[in-house]
Amino acid sequence: GTFLPISFNTDSSNSPVPIYLSAPFVGLLGLSPEVGRLPYILLGIGSIFVLYLLAKELLEKESIALAAAFVLAVSPWHLHVTRTAYDSVFAMFFFLIGIYLFVKAAKKGKSILWSLIPFLLAFYSYHATKFVFIFLLPVLVILFYSKLKQQKKTVILFSVGYVAILITFFLSLSISGVNRQDETLLSFKDERATSTVNYERSYNEAPLF
Repeated sequence: GTFLPISFNTDSSNSPVPIYLSAPFVGLLGLSPEVGRLPYILLGIGSIFVLYLLAKELLEKESIALAAAFVLAVSPWHLHVTRTAYDSVFAMFFFLIGIYLFVKAAKKGKSILWSLIPFLLAFYSYHATKFVFIFLLPVLVILFYSKLKQQKKTVILFSVGYVAILITFFLSLSISGVNRQDETLLSFKDERATSTVNYERSYNEAPLF
């Protein structure tokens, strides 16, 4: 009953990007398990290609870029997650694009501002990777500062965009009636995770190593 919500509150709070980007597939092809998984599969395949581009841009070696793409392509975890429709698939895809655009622009002396668009989409793709966003962007600026110091105005605008994205999150918490993001990310009042981990530890018979 809410028009274009930022947070989808069903049994829990769901990030908007996977839902909005999956909607056209369902609208065109109908609702089924196969259609529901299709955008996740496509982005999983896309992540392999983007990782290849990123590795090649960073290390400038075709062999290493192909090896990186191959490792991701045959990773059992990657195959599992991208075939069972986890929102983290969207986050990884957009983070990879954001990093690639940032690195490419920084190395060539072009504007890094375009990378904010995929970073924004990554931020609103999966709750847990919001922590990745908080640390990733400052680290990128620090690592490439020697190439960015001639673009002080751009770096300032990039920093403003970074802060603005964080502000939108806190605004969404206050106006969307979110029932999971605040508990999961901003407090430790839910003790279920701790009790579950301690329970599993107590019955774990695996070797310590």
